[in-house]
Amino acid sequence: MYDPTDRFAEEYADRLSYVRSVDGFLVKTSTLILELEDLCKDGGCDPAEYLRRILSDQRVGKYLMSFSCYTDTIIHLVSSDPRHKKLRKYLDIIVDALNKYGCSSGFRAEISVETPPALWVKESRIGSSEQYAEKIRPVRRKPSRGRDPEDIVVSLFYISVISLIAYVLIRLLI
Repeated sequence: MYDPTDRFAEEYADRLSYVRSVDGFLVKTSTLILELEDLCKDGGCDPAEYLRRILSDQRVGKYLMSFSCYTDTIIHLVSSDPRHKKLRKYLDIIVDALNKYGCSSGFRAEISVETPPALWVKESRIGSSEQYAEKIRPVRRKPSRGRDPEDIVVSLFYISVISLIAYVLIRLLI
């Protein structure tokens, strides 16, 4: 039977590489679980076993280390936040995977509990929205040819003149 854990581990690690909050980690993990449950909906596999293998993958592990200091927060959010209800069934697997790495103080400063608003993230990357607005330059486009009604009239006039000249030349030659 086909084992999708390698593909899922790679995709999950890629998703976690962008996450900088506990809430974001839980959202990405919920997405993974939904995909695994969808894969196993016919009863041919166990999503919990796939999740266990994915979370123990080395590529995923280097990102789980960042969240290992927040195990208590993760347990609290999964237990209390209805958005993470799907994770409750798999909480033991998630906590075991996080505890495997242990908490390192170097990671605590990088991770926030809640995902910051998108505007805040954008402003932190570029300074402020005013500076960003100054960098925007309008794109100057050439006017489209042949779409303007005046251009169509001019084109029809030239076609008519050329047709008339061709008609006169043909009549003179015959």
